[in-house]
Amino acid sequence: MRASILDGLGSLGQSHIIEFVIFFLIGIALFAGVGNFFRIQAESLQSELSGSAFELIGNYFASAAVASVDACKQCGSVENSLRISDSVFGYYLQLSLADDGLTVATAPATKSFTTSANNLNASVTFVAGSAPSIQPINLTYDRNQNTLEIK
Repeated sequence: MRASILDGLGSLGQSHIIEFVIFFLIGIALFAGVGNFFRIQAESLQSELSGSAFELIGNYFASAAVASVDACKQCGSVENSLRISDSVFGYYLQLSLADDGLTVATAPATKSFTTSANNLNASVTFVAGSAPSIQPINLTYDRNQNTLEIK
């Protein structure tokens, strides 16, 4: 009689250990799943917001370019010095001018946004050049040559 009671207690102890291991694995799986869900949501939100921030920065520089062209009709050249934050959502930015317009890109290049600067590229010659966001960015409009340059 005594042996059968001890046998029952042995299997009862084993079942508690197995239950504990199963619940522990379920808890780890839930923790990993919820953590992964929030990581994916954060990356998605960061990607969406960084795209909007690049567009906003591009439009900011486009409006500064239009203001440079439109300002001081008697001046030979107009120079605007603009500053933005060094990084946006952890991305360092590179602003550049080319024939197709003003481009805001990450450094190293993974994302970019290009604007025609309110169709300014149709009436003004853009001098190819670029400047990083870690320093003040100078937009120079030369009225005599009708060129816009970024340095």
